[in-house]
Amino acid sequence: MARKTSEEERRELIQTWRELDKVRQALEEKRAEIEESHTVKGPGSAYEKAFREYMAELEDQYFQRLENELFEGYRTYLDGAEGYLMFMKGSLSICESNEMGLPTRADN
Repeated sequence: MARKTSEEERRELIQTWRELDKVRQALEEKRAEIEESHTVKGPGSAYEKAFREYMAELEDQYFQRLENELFEGYRTYLDGAEGYLMFMKGSLSICESNEMGLPTRADN
């Protein structure tokens, strides 16, 4: 299977970021609803139960995906960019050292 182009990887990262941001916003709305709907917020309360459920959803639906999808995608994307930069640096040093025997200004 062919490696994705950097442009394809970039587009996927943007889409993943947008999806995760929607998840984050929905979870933040849920948290606000929990805060508003519960007046008793002590240990063992319905608030505590609801808030613990919210935290579990935040971990599963947002933070895990953030780490496994978005951060991993950035690593892959940056590894490809780093490889390309190393290739360009190597090419530049070959040209600068004139190992290819190309004509220079001094030859004219």
